[in-house]
Amino acid sequence: MHYDVIQDPELDFNDRLRMEFGWKEVAEGLTKVIMGYGTLILGAGLGLGMVTLSVTGLADGHQAGKVAKPSNFSLWMFYLGLGILSVIGLISYAIIIGGQFRCMMGAAERNGARWFMFTCCACLFFGPAFELASGISSFQMLQELRKNPGAIRDFQLNPLSQWLHLIGFLISMAYPLCFVLFLRATAVCLRAEAHVAMVNVFLVLIAALMAATCYMLYQHPPGGKPMPAEIMLMLGAGWGVALLLYMILIFVVKGCIHSVMANVRSPLDM
Repeated sequence: MHYDVIQDPELDFNDRLRMEFGWKEVAEGLTKVIMGYGTLILGAGLGLGMVTLSVTGLADGHQAGKVAKPSNFSLWMFYLGLGILSVIGLISYAIIIGGQFRCMMGAAERNGARWFMFTCCACLFFGPAFELASGISSFQMLQELRKNPGAIRDFQLNPLSQWLHLIGFLISMAYPLCFVLFLRATAVCLRAEAHVAMVNVFLVLIAALMAATCYMLYQHPPGGKPMPAEIMLMLGAGWGVALLLYMILIFVVKGCIHSVMANVRSPLDM
């Protein structure tokens, strides 16, 4: 007997998504990541705003140019703002790493999605660890600097501390790259060509912005001619827009997961 085997690519793709149970977990993890970044931005803005209002005297209604004793309300606002700034980073860090760990556990191994997220989570741990090690290796020099503050002009990190700081910086820079590549791998797994194109355009824009920033820092190194104010504003605005697009990209990929998984068919419906 002879059987004709019909290969239906769409049916294979549907069955593959039906067997990958973790994509909804990835969407929930991305929601937590968005919440973590939102908490960091709102908390930092609130803390800085409270500190600024208390320091400038606007919280007490003081006019500019007049020196007055701050009220208890202004002092409490100042300390509360400092308290928010001191803990908001740790809170947002915990939310983000929790969401990304959830993404890693739910993502498929196709197109390297899970491995990109694994690398991303590793960068979140190893980056601060190398920075801490750099500080520990320079502890003796920092103690001497406290005894002689005038030596700050000749202060330099020892070679080990410089290497540790450089490695920590490179790991910190690899974190957002791995996360964006994870978003791209997720879109590829879901066959969302439009979302893949969006991530590609975002990567090109970030590469151009980073090249422009490195070029301007090369043209205006520390201790040399200061960078013009308009260029600094343009670079700052560019990175601000990049951060906004980064948040939008996470939100869009999360919505893509929900829309694709909502169309996955059960074998009983075929």
